[in-house]
Amino acid sequence: MQISIYLEDVKEAVKRQLSIIGKHHNTQKGDTLFSVTTLSGVEEAVMQQCIIDGAQLVVSNLAPVLSGYNVGDLPEKGKQKDGETVPYISFEVNTTRNNNALSGAAQDSVKSLLIAYVTQSVLAMVLPELAGKYATDVQTQLLAATRLIFTKTPPNSSEKTLADCEGSVTL
Repeated sequence: MQISIYLEDVKEAVKRQLSIIGKHHNTQKGDTLFSVTTLSGVEEAVMQQCIIDGAQLVVSNLAPVLSGYNVGDLPEKGKQKDGETVPYISFEVNTTRNNNALSGAAQDSVKSLLIAYVTQSVLAMVLPELAGKYATDVQTQLLAATRLIFTKTPPNSSEKTLADCEGSVTL
């Protein structure tokens, strides 16, 4: 199972989360928190490191079944900006009897985990009182992603029965 997530998708989702928080939460004086949750270019660059940190959390929890992990540039059609490659994170999962029906859900779960992790990390810096909710989301998404990735399809069943067995046992 291959899980590839574009960093820009995570950044955009985090910015939307922060925008909602800024619009709907107020200071004690009644002012919105929009100016606090709107990130500068330098602060957005920090998000990239937070995404990598979140990916390390995924790697440490899925280490027994990961056969590859990569952070790099992927030249995929439709995700290019002016012909350039875009940054992505990729996890190669190697388990027996992969449940391919759940691979899309596993990828979405890892992406949700990264979004919650980055949102929590940013909020911990600017609004620590709101970061706790996202810390819980990180743990919930980590558990969900781990379950989805470790889920196996049942072994193939056989039409043979015990009566079909042949041979002998010598003690």
